[in-house]
Amino acid sequence: TSEIANIITLYNLLEDEKSKNVFMDILKFKLTEDYFYTISTKDKASLQYFDKEVINISDDEVFIDCGGYNGDTIASFLKFTNGKFKHIYSYEPEEINFKKLNDYISSLESKDKITTIKAGVYYKNKTFYLSGQSSATTCTETITDKKAEVISIDESINHIPTFIKMDIESFEIQALLKAIKNIKEHKPKLAICIY
Repeated sequence: TSEIANIITLYNLLEDEKSKNVFMDILKFKLTEDYFYTISTKDKASLQYFDKEVINISDDEVFIDCGGYNGDTIASFLKFTNGKFKHIYSYEPEEINFKKLNDYISSLESKDKITTIKAGVYYKNKTFYLSGQSSATTCTETITDKKAEVISIDESINHIPTFIKMDIESFEIQALLKAIKNIKEHKPKLAICIY
């Protein structure tokens, strides 16, 4: 059937063995509902975006951190790269998180190579409102007491991205739309949350 053909096609598109094994374990879980298969796919939280079995890193990485929160992903990135990178851009629209992010960045030796942007990521410049709190803050068109600006990646960076991470509470597809040119042309590594 076409569903089986789609599964085989997707499997064959995966580049590394680990991704193929995770894909198969998720399929096994879907078929059996045995949670053993989902547990076997989990890594430590610090490896969430930076698994050396899957991603090769260089000293010239331009890391785009969409959903900067408090700098936790940057801390993992710095550990993963041994502090060697070209530049980091971190986007965070929520005021309290943005302050925590900047407080963390200001403590780093490499702070001059890190640009923080108080905005969310989208395919165009727009104003939204914020809903939720802490790491679960999301943009919405429903009016709240907190406004948030959103901008596109391509229009807000001065480097060619080599690695894009997105955990932006279901705005990933819209943000990717405007980054398509860079993705097609430069083929950066992508770590995108899927909801």
